[in-house]
Amino acid sequence: MNDLYIDNLSGIEFESYLFNLFKNLGYEVENTPASNDYGADLIISKGMEKIVVQAKRYSSTVGVSAIQEVVGAKNYYEANKCMVVTNNYFTPNAIELAKANNVELWDRKTLIEKAILSVNPDFNISFTQNTQDYKNNALYNISVADELLPEAINLVIEEEQASISLLQRKLSIEYTRAARLIDEMEERGIVGGYEGSKPRKVLINKDELLTNSNKNYKNLELQTNSKTKLSLKHKTFRLFISLLIMVTTWFIAALTIENALAGSLTFIALIFVSFLLGNWITQKLFIK
Repeated sequence: MNDLYIDNLSGIEFESYLFNLFKNLGYEVENTPASNDYGADLIISKGMEKIVVQAKRYSSTVGVSAIQEVVGAKNYYEANKCMVVTNNYFTPNAIELAKANNVELWDRKTLIEKAILSVNPDFNISFTQNTQDYKNNALYNISVADELLPEAINLVIEEEQASISLLQRKLSIEYTRAARLIDEMEERGIVGGYEGSKPRKVLINKDELLTNSNKNYKNLELQTNSKTKLSLKHKTFRLFISLLIMVTTWFIAALTIENALAGSLTFIALIFVSFLLGNWITQKLFIK
């Protein structure tokens, strides 16, 4: 995990960083007491929302204790929402407990996106997440999608199951990176949700993965290179229908055109138009 500015902050400095971040995002923000905060570091509000926030500047993943503490803080401060924000990631158990208790989680990826949006509300994360400018940004020097994601997807499809331990063993990576890869695959609909100690279910097979990956390309190829899709039989039909159109229209035109020069120009135009119409009819009949 590449170091960011937030990774070098102390716990108190991280709380101050979040204080300013939420301010920039349009929240009213207040600090809780330095001691006896009952599980909340900040209280933020916007409209009818009152949210207690626990800040976790960790060098490792955040576990279930943070979720338990912020749920208690929500009741103590009579808030209607609660949130845990970290510069790292959450353990699967923490994520599952948060879902059960309606706790909003901001992990490293979400925090970076919110930080960008706080200074540029029009910034389009989904459009720019794979651009070189975003990846090379000095302040947010982190890849949005892990470079091992394609390999991890192929692995779980081959094994027909997905688990953090499987990725750790097969890809020789640490726990946090394996957990992040599992989360990214869940977001993309590759694997199912957390089921305790059971491996995640793999929701697609290799053929479906290939189909989904190539769908847009195949559609574009069909539109732009449709001529190459015609078989010899279809090409023969195209020639026949084009000649039929040309002869028919020329016969009709010859009955009405007396000027030889006009007739020659018309003949050239008819050849061009006939083959265009013949190609169009063939495409409509045979290329779906």
